[in-house]
Amino acid sequence: MTRFNWKIFAIANVLIIALLVFSFLNAWSDDDGTLPKDSNWQIFVKIFYILRFPTHTLCWKYISESHSSIPYLAGLFINCLFYALLIERLIYFFKRKPKASY
Repeated sequence: MTRFNWKIFAIANVLIIALLVFSFLNAWSDDDGTLPKDSNWQIFVKIFYILRFPTHTLCWKYISESHSSIPYLAGLFINCLFYALLIERLIYFFKRKPKASY
């Protein structure tokens, strides 16, 4: 990874964490039945299922058998780091200048 931009990574990570917390709270209220089904807030419930993708999809058996919130929250944090890395690499890919070919 050449020219890794820690500033973009940190900003992306903070934004992903904020979105994850907000969507987690909406998913929680949806599970409790306090979020109306025809509400516009339902989109954040769907976003939560996207943001929990790599670790909770691949390691759900371990996370659910632990009976602790530590692996669950650690998995969410790892997901945030993964998405921040993905965003930083995409920004680097689109901002780089093409090399002149002669």
